Amino acid sequence: MAALMSAQAVVFDKDGLLIDSEKVSHRAWQLAMTQLDLTMTQEIYLSLLGRSGADVEVTLTTVYGASHSGAEIRAVHDAHFRHIETTEGIPVKPGALELLTSLRNHNIPMAVATSSEAPHAIDQMNACSILDFFGAVVTGNEIQNGKPNPDIYQEAAKRLDQPASLCLALEDSDPGVLAASRAGMRVIHVPDMATPAVEIESLAWQTCPSLLDAHPYVHQALALPPDG
Repeated sequence: MAALMSAQAVVFDKDGLLIDSEKVSHRAWQLAMTQLDLTMTQEIYLSLLGRSGADVEVTLTTVYGASHSGAEIRAVHDAHFRHIETTEGIPVKPGALELLTSLRNHNIPMAVATSSEAPHAIDQMNACSILDFFGAVVTGNEIQNGKPNPDIYQEAAKRLDQPASLCLALEDSDPGVLAASRAGMRVIHVPDMATPAVEIESLAWQTCPSLLDAHPYVHQALALPPDG
């Protein structure tokens, strides 16, 4: 790894990486299933992580289409999610603000590549006081092919005016790691709700149990001092 060129920019996933939203989403899926008298297995739930809204709807229609459309189920989930978000808030992941502040202090260009859709994704980041750290935000409804396709990471690199090969990506989901890797980025994997597949781990430059544990590797990849 010592032969790798230093990264010049960082692209972050949002949900489950910067903000602790996946746990809220899991609660919302449980509430939606109860409301609609449906059952969601852990396998189905995990298959939705990191996917665009359109891809989620396709999966839901495939599984539950005999009784409910994917769009209907997703709408019920989203209503529960927004209620929890409004009444309880969504916390920023431990270490996120410290890392973002450190990178900004070193003038490192940063972007977000999230499967979430605008304008909610933008509003959510603003509410969490992290939006102003980023020079670009690419949302799931702005690209044709969602994660695990590389489109969203390629677009993030383009908006930062950086080659993808000189961007470091931080991701929590398997589709996200695939997307960033396929875009040609070095990837730090910080798993959140799902245990990563072995083949996914082989694509990650580093795998860390938390964003706090990822700090030294981010600094290393950018050739920054260890203390940020």
